[in-house]
Amino acid sequence: MDTYNGILIVVGTLYLFVFIAGILSIAPAVDDPDYLTKSASNSNQLYKAVFFQFLMAILYLGIAILLYPILKVSDERLAVGFLGSRIMTALFVLIGTIILLLILRLSQGFIKETSSNSSHYHVIGDLLKTARDLVNHVGMIIVLCTGGIILNIGMIQSELIPIWLSVWGILGSVIAMSASVLVVIKRVQIVSPTYLILNVPIALQEIVFAVFLILKGFKLV
Repeated sequence: MDTYNGILIVVGTLYLFVFIAGILSIAPAVDDPDYLTKSASNSNQLYKAVFFQFLMAILYLGIAILLYPILKVSDERLAVGFLGSRIMTALFVLIGTIILLLILRLSQGFIKETSSNSSHYHVIGDLLKTARDLVNHVGMIIVLCTGGIILNIGMIQSELIPIWLSVWGILGSVIAMSASVLVVIKRVQIVSPTYLILNVPIALQEIVFAVFLILKGFKLV
């Protein structure tokens, strides 16, 4: 596996870039109760979020493509499963990006609205926000974490990284998926400490995994 260490340094770096891009893709104006006004007045914030979300989609694909030939050596089915999950993840991210642009366009139209009857903007806006939440925080997270579980199962079978790191990844993925389920059944709000806490384990695991790839690569342990 030493021959792959150069690739793994790139993969680890891309994992860190995904984490940074995820933070930079946050658009507080969209989550504001007055989002129909705030989105247009903070258009640069939304365009920045769009850019980094698009970058995230590319990074997810890049990670999967680079890891595929390495994972294929150990288990081709798991390698294909991980690649497929990351392709779907990238698609969800792109859909969420398009919805974000639609919210911005709707907000711009709302500000220009001269009629007193603007209720249809609120109806459409609420639908778009709900769709964005379901895409970004339910569909994308579940597919992303499924891929993470597939990857870490492969890591356990091949013993390419310490088993504790793989188990951490699996448990963190399950916890993050449970947070998405709680969002669906309306037990947890997306913008809440509970949702954030439930996603912390997998976020930390991916950072540690990235650093491990950069410093040590894949080795039998």
